[in-house]
Amino acid sequence: MTTALTAIMAIAIGGTVHYTLKGHEQERATQLIAQAHAAGERQAVAVSRVFASLGGGLVQTDLFRIQEMLQTGFAQEGLVDAVVLDSDNMIVAAKNPSQIGQQVRDIAWILVRAQNQEVVSRNPDQANELLLTVVEPMKDQDETVAWAKMTYSLAQPDVSLLPPVERLKRTGILIVPLALLLFVGTLIGVRWVEHQQQERDDDTAFSDEEEENKTPAVRRLKKAS
Repeated sequence: MTTALTAIMAIAIGGTVHYTLKGHEQERATQLIAQAHAAGERQAVAVSRVFASLGGGLVQTDLFRIQEMLQTGFAQEGLVDAVVLDSDNMIVAAKNPSQIGQQVRDIAWILVRAQNQEVVSRNPDQANELLLTVVEPMKDQDETVAWAKMTYSLAQPDVSLLPPVERLKRTGILIVPLALLLFVGTLIGVRWVEHQQQERDDDTAFSDEEEENKTPAVRRLKKAS
């Protein structure tokens, strides 16, 4: 019984420890992913601001230079798409040159442009990878002359959970000493209870024996009283 009770307690505690470790790993992975995405967003916004600042004065004078910037100096890893739109919503420079000359008329772009300020948004692509789009007004002498729309892929950090076998090993390392302590503690407790019960049984037997050893006269006197 002692062994069975200890085994049940060890299994219950082991299950709790196992799922606690798993939950802790998942929480840590979520935190690492969030930190990586936040760092990627800060870098993307910084790059977009620099591009808009450098290109603002070139929109009306040197579009070739802006195109060159998109395909060389700002063609960093993670930059999925980049376009420069003029006041007529026409793409005048692009990371993908085939986009040049196209007009953007969708309502989402019109709403973003109307804000005339930096706009940062996150959206998943078709492969469910997180994309970050940064829209920056490009200004020449404090006047907005164009907009830079740059889309980045936020890298997914390589965060892997422990394999189930490894997690079970770690659980075992924690549980084995605890199971031994539980076994010893339970054994001591059971022995103590048995000892107490034995003492009570001995006291009862002694009282019965003492009663039987009394003389008949004493028993009659006790009954008469």
